[in-house]
Amino acid sequence: MSALAMILTAAMVVPGDGAEKGSSEIAQPKLDVSGRWRGWMKGARDASEVPTLDLNKWGIVDEGEGRLRFKIRDVDGVRRTVYGIYKQRGDHLEICFALVGKLRPTRFEGGEERCLLVLRRVKSSK
Repeated sequence: MSALAMILTAAMVVPGDGAEKGSSEIAQPKLDVSGRWRGWMKGARDASEVPTLDLNKWGIVDEGEGRLRFKIRDVDGVRRTVYGIYKQRGDHLEICFALVGKLRPTRFEGGEERCLLVLRRVKSSK
């Protein structure tokens, strides 16, 4: 399993922190990650299809202005915050996030220190 796939897998199993504590105002989320998602992921060396994801389990925090963060468990088992950017148009979502310990990306492309997810919401079969 590539390092990129391990990071993605780790992100799926680490629950988020939920709502920010201590905030006196209630912010409406701009990022809609409801439902299931499929697509592909591009890292430093490869691009690959990703399994169907439930992004609600990632504990994504929308920081506003196209920025987000979520926690993963790194290879040492330590929970760390990952910083990223996103753009969403309906059922199409792109998330680019930095690998643990790296700066937030400024553009949507995979590379040595960042991962790009390009996803589409899976339509329900109901």
